[in-house]
Amino acid sequence: MAWTVRDIELDRDIIHAIERHDDRSAAILAQLYLEDRATSTLKAHLGEDRPFANFASKIDSLHAAGIFEKQITDILHVIRKIRNAFAHELASLTFDTPCISELCSCLFSIEFLRGFRSWIEIQLKLHPELLTMSVALVDSMLAAPNTPRNSYMNTVKMMLMLLELAKLTALMKNTDTLEIVRGKTS
Repeated sequence: MAWTVRDIELDRDIIHAIERHDDRSAAILAQLYLEDRATSTLKAHLGEDRPFANFASKIDSLHAAGIFEKQITDILHVIRKIRNAFAHELASLTFDTPCISELCSCLFSIEFLRGFRSWIEIQLKLHPELLTMSVALVDSMLAAPNTPRNSYMNTVKMMLMLLELAKLTALMKNTDTLEIVRGKTS
């Protein structure tokens, strides 16, 4: 059986819509999208819909279930903290506000993404479709200016990809293959 990664065009449309919003709205919407993906990943791994109190409990469950290592869940918690600052603070905040900018410095930097791009070129050379898709994703991130907002958005995009791949590993059997389909599917 072949598995198809979630509709890439739909994901791209949602990300573009998020990126057009002001900082507060973009931070909240991006985290909401990420939380939705975390929920579907947990459901795939746990085999059931479990009620979770909040995003923090979902993040902790991703680690407890062995889906992600602590370093990745720590990054998800930083995203959660940034979202909470935007959602619960009435003062005017942007990604350049010192407390937000400092949190963003804990996320994926341009330097990290450059190293990750080199790593995926080596690791995925035997999987040309996945390599092409992954390099295109990272290249679009590297083309953006090195700002706190872009660190947040790039990290959310990377986490979306990791969550989707983690979900697929739970759903796939040993005889299944992953099919990369670019564009809309019917």
